[in-house]
Amino acid sequence: MSKRPLTDPSWLPSSTVSHDIGPPQKVEALREAYKRHSSELVTIDEQQTKLLLVMLGIFSAGATFLASCTKKDSGCELTPVVRWGLTTIVVALLWLWAWFTLERHEYRQAVRDLLVRCELALGFYTKDAFLEGTALYIPEERRFPSKGRFTCWTHFGTVVLAGLGFLAVLWSPLLSRWIQSCAR
Repeated sequence: MSKRPLTDPSWLPSSTVSHDIGPPQKVEALREAYKRHSSELVTIDEQQTKLLLVMLGIFSAGATFLASCTKKDSGCELTPVVRWGLTTIVVALLWLWAWFTLERHEYRQAVRDLLVRCELALGFYTKDAFLEGTALYIPEERRFPSKGRFTCWTHFGTVVLAGLGFLAVLWSPLLSRWIQSCAR
């Protein structure tokens, strides 16, 4: 994982390869590294999305099964041990999901950091390198590594809500009885 500060772009060095400085091999190596990092960023997002869909599928299928079990004529009554076992499984899945999501987010930030470093080395932030009178990229784009929290928390929140929904369906018969007894 990158330990460089991600939110402060002032630490970023200027390029020693931009313009005509440096041998062509360096520029080509930077281009290849940039392509590889761009591809890796897409892979990270695809992996996160696939696992999100798997987690939602698990909770959705489980909740559908539980909803069918809670009907009075189904003949399927879950014992307290089964309920607590399923609750433990849900908590474990949510813990693993949280860990995975935060790890992927840190990895995403590190790859984004590498992309910005390649962009710097290629001279994208250098005035007059590609556009007359200005740089190709604006200084705010150096903050790209610190972006993406919305994606992280959206994925995280979606699965947590699905897990809580599953637990609500799991415990709904007991919750309904408790609420009815409190209302009397």
